[in-house]
Amino acid sequence: VSLSNWLWGTISTLIGRLTRLEVFSIAHNVLTGSILSEIGDLTNLVKIDVSHNFFSGSISSEVGQLTNLAEIDVSWDDLSGSIPS
Repeated sequence: VSLSNWLWGTISTLIGRLTRLEVFSIAHNVLTGSILSEIGDLTNLVKIDVSHNFFSGSISSEVGQLTNLAEIDVSWDDLSGSIPS
C-alpha cells in the first residue's frame, strides 16, 4: 500500500522548530535535497522514515545525537555513508 501524498520539494530548515515531534514520517513522496542538520534539534524523535524519496548526500551527524531514536528508514533514497551513532 502506497501512502504517498506526492509532496515535492525540500525539507525546510524550520523543521528544527518542531521540538515535540516524536515521529517524522514523510515516506513515498518526491522530496529532494539532504537530511538537514536541524533534524538533530528534534530530541523527542523516536522514528524517522524518509524512505522512497530522492534524498541525496550523507545523513547529518546530528542524527547520531538523537538519544530517543529507535528506528530510522532511509531505504530507496540516494544517501551515502553510514547512519551516525
